[in-house]
Amino acid sequence: MEIKRLIVGMVQTNCYIAVHPETKEAVIVDPGDEAARIEDALAQTGAKAKAILLTHGHFDHIYAVNDLKKSLDVPVYAYADEAALMGDSWMNRSKAWAEAMTVTPDILLHDGDELDLAGFHIRVIHTPGHTAGSCCYYFEEEKILIAGDTLFYESYGRTD
Repeated sequence: MEIKRLIVGMVQTNCYIAVHPETKEAVIVDPGDEAARIEDALAQTGAKAKAILLTHGHFDHIYAVNDLKKSLDVPVYAYADEAALMGDSWMNRSKAWAEAMTVTPDILLHDGDELDLAGFHIRVIHTPGHTAGSCCYYFEEEKILIAGDTLFYESYGRTD
């Protein structure tokens, strides 16, 4: 597994591109901003995106979603409890920080759901606290957890 990390947007959000070495397919996690830069990074891997996964719906994790969904023609996955937050520009804080925007996920997830995407087996783990629908993605075979804002460097994530 190759994981490319990009730090994007005004609050320096971690965006990940997880590339499967055999399928040459990828999932993009938390594309918080700078869609063109994320697309360039994806192109550099030589992989084809198969999905966008969101750990939660705050603006700094979703700003590039609509542009990437359109240009890459991929579905957007998010925890079911985040749909209302993503659909309201005040709740997702985009209207307060910059340009108001909303995202409508294509596939709503629940705790314990298992996804087979881009050659990866991924387990969804509900981790409420930062938001009601925060979740982590556990790539089981690779033993890698992408936690969004559930964890911060040397700390637990902020709770809302």
